[in-house]
This record gives sequence, structure tokens and C-alpha cells, in this order.
Amino acid sequence: MHLLLLAVDPDRDGRPRFPPALAPALVLADLLDKTRRGRPAPDSLAEYLRTRAPGRLDRYVEEARELGILEVSVRREGYFGHTRIRVADRWPVERAVDRLVRILKSDQHPDDRDLAYVVLAEHLGRAQAHLKGRKFREERRRLELLVGWVSSGRGRHRSVANAVLYDGLRAIPLTTADLEASFAALR
Repeated sequence: MHLLLLAVDPDRDGRPRFPPALAPALVLADLLDKTRRGRPAPDSLAEYLRTRAPGRLDRYVEEARELGILEVSVRREGYFGHTRIRVADRWPVERAVDRLVRILKSDQHPDDRDLAYVVLAEHLGRAQAHLKGRKFREERRRLELLVGWVSSGRGRHRSVANAVLYDGLRAIPLTTADLEASFAALR
């Protein structure tokens, strides 16, 4: 849920802006939780993300709506219907940002769960949005080190979760391209 909350654009209106890779990243985060509990990773991570990503974002948005974090209204009139999503409760969003900053301020190497959170937030392009200004320059530097460590594959052999994270980061762009192509065909 924290990844979804980080994806909520921190503009004045509180309107969410979901990057195309958000749904596959949410699927990957769920898979990482399962692998930490001992479930084996699928053989084809790209196929796993591709099949599960389309409905994942809707489930997370609905859960956030039920928790009162987001307001969701659907307009079906006219030629183009649309869904409007607004932040109703900023406190959970601020908690997600605080978690990101707390992980990056720590001198300790983050555990697998926190490492995945930070790296996926950066992969979505949402970590930098919350680390603006001079006061976060050390956190941005640490973020760059952690992302470089994972994306280079150096941490891949430390744990199964790190290996799945590494492979998942490489599979997300493929999945995102496939999803965008299928949406373009529907237009």
C-alpha cells in the first residue's frame, strides 16, 4: 500500500498520478512478500507480472478508498467516462514518505523489505519527488547507492528476495511496454 501512496502526486489538489509501471511494481512487491515467507518465485517473472498487473491497481485503489485514504468517483455519462481520484486523508501518505526518509537516513543496510520499498519507489520515479531540496541531499545520495547496488546485481546472491527484486526490475519495463501496447490497441 505504501508504494501506491507514494505514487499519489503531492500536488496542491492531491490528485494521484500513477506511472505506467505502478501496477507491475505492486505485483512485484506482493511477490517479494511471498518469497520472504518461503514461496518459490515463478519461472517467468515477466509473464507473472504481465498476467497479474492489469487488475492490481484497481484492487489497491479500492482498498485505499475503503480505508478512507482516497475518494473515488466514477462518471459514466457522455462519450468519455472517467474516474476521479483524490486524496481524502493525507496522514497515510505522509507516513509512506516518512518511511522512505527513515530508511534512507539509517546508517544500517536496509532489510530486504525496506530495500525493495526504496528501490521500487525510485524505479517508479516517485522517490525523487519526495526528496527535493538541499535538506535531502544525503538521502538522495544514499538512494543512489542502494539502487545502484541492487541494479548492478551485487546484492542478487544475498537472498532469494533480492534475486527476485533484481529480476523483477528487469521484467517491469517489458511488462509495461506490453501493457501500453495492449491499451493502445483498444483506443
